[in-house]
Amino acid sequence: MNITKLTDSELGYLKGFFMGDGYKYHDKKGRKYYVEFYTHSIRDKKISKFLIILTKKLKLNPNIYKDKRFYCKRIRITNKEFFNLFDKDFIKMNLKNGEIIGFISGFIDAEGYVNNKKRFIQVVNTNHQVLEFIKNELAKMRVSSSISNKWASKKSRKQAYNLYISVTFKNIPHLAFKPAGWSSLECSPGP
Repeated sequence: MNITKLTDSELGYLKGFFMGDGYKYHDKKGRKYYVEFYTHSIRDKKISKFLIILTKKLKLNPNIYKDKRFYCKRIRITNKEFFNLFDKDFIKMNLKNGEIIGFISGFIDAEGYVNNKKRFIQVVNTNHQVLEFIKNELAKMRVSSSISNKWASKKSRKQAYNLYISVTFKNIPHLAFKPAGWSSLECSPGP
C-alpha cells in the first residue's frame, strides 16, 4: 500500500467515513486485519464507488458483500497497514490540516442527511467530541452549525447529538456525495 497515492483530503474522507460507518477488527487466529465500510446498497452507490476507487488507488483489493435484507453493502479491505490508519478514538486519528475537509465530507456521507428545503445538513452521532471538532472547523470556514441533544433510541438510551450544518457547506470545495433527502441511518457497522 502506498499512502502517497491519495491526496490529504481523500485520506481524510476515508477517516471520516470510517468514524461514521466503519469498523475494524483483528482476527488473531487467522492473523488478518480487516477494515470495513458500510453503505446503503441502493442510495449510496456513488459513495460506495468512491470508497472502492480510493482503496484501489492504494493498490488494495476491496471485497464487496451485499446484504439484501437490509440493503447494506459492506466493503472489506484486508491489510495491516490500512488497518493501522483508523481508530474509533478520535484523538488517535491524528488529522492533518489537509485531511480536515475530507474528514468532514466522509463523516457527512456516513452519518448525514441533506434537507435542501430547510437548508441544512443534519448529522446524528453519539460522539460529541467529533461533532464539536467538526463544528469548530466549519466555523473557521465560515459555515454555520449547531449541536443539540437527541436520544439515539429508546432501547439503547445512549446519548446522541444532532449537528446541523448550513447548506452553504456545499459552496466550499468538498468531497461529500450525500444526495438531498437520503440518510445512511439504515445501515450501521459491524458486530
